[in-house]
Amino acid sequence: MIFDCQRGKCGLCAVGIIETDGQIDHRDVFFSEEEKHENKRMCACVSRLASGKAVIDTGYRI
Repeated sequence: MIFDCQRGKCGLCAVGIIETDGQIDHRDVFFSEEEKHENKRMCACVSRLASGKAVIDTGYRI
């Protein structure tokens, strides 16, 4: 995981969310409120799942 600020300000730790059946607790200030409601990305250094499961895009490709 690439991170720098560890406060959700820079977006370096942002990961793509492929699918989720839960609620994401967005604690960052990087994404707008609209982007947070879309639940397509999250700042992994500060944001968490409040419930359910999620599949994130790790960027790893075979």
